[in-house]
Amino acid sequence: MRKHNTARTLAYAVSLSLAAAATNAAQPAPAAGACVSLETQALQEQSVAGADGARKVTLVPATKVVPGDQVVWQTTARNSCASAAANVVINQAVPEHMTLVADSVAGAETRVLYSLDGKSFVALADLVVTEANGTKRAARAEDVRHLRWMLNGSIGANQSTSVRYSARLR
Repeated sequence: MRKHNTARTLAYAVSLSLAAAATNAAQPAPAAGACVSLETQALQEQSVAGADGARKVTLVPATKVVPGDQVVWQTTARNSCASAAANVVINQAVPEHMTLVADSVAGAETRVLYSLDGKSFVALADLVVTEANGTKRAARAEDVRHLRWMLNGSIGANQSTSVRYSARLR
């Protein structure tokens, strides 16, 4: 009985995490104003056989996630105005109960910064963790709790751009 309740609780927590992250995790910089809207999707890789029999990997909405599964978090920034949107920044928290997958952060024409606390963002190579005993070490992917993409250029009028990262459910 306990095993069933634990599984149900975990599934419920994951559903809440997926929903919360998809609706609240990313925010445009104030400079982008009301022109830029963000949509975050929780996706999973799915292998599908093509007509020629070759396997092709596609991304589909994440509907059921169990411990060990990897989720691709993709945020699309859409500029709905008639002029380009500059200084766009996308902030996203790694959902609770998930860990960032190393080397999975991507975004064309962006500068990516990482954070342990959501307040101070630096390049991954500069991120340092202080252990309980006071020693310092370079941060690893599993230490990262927040990501920030800073677009190098602008998003054209009525255009969009996407950024993504992968995280594994603990």
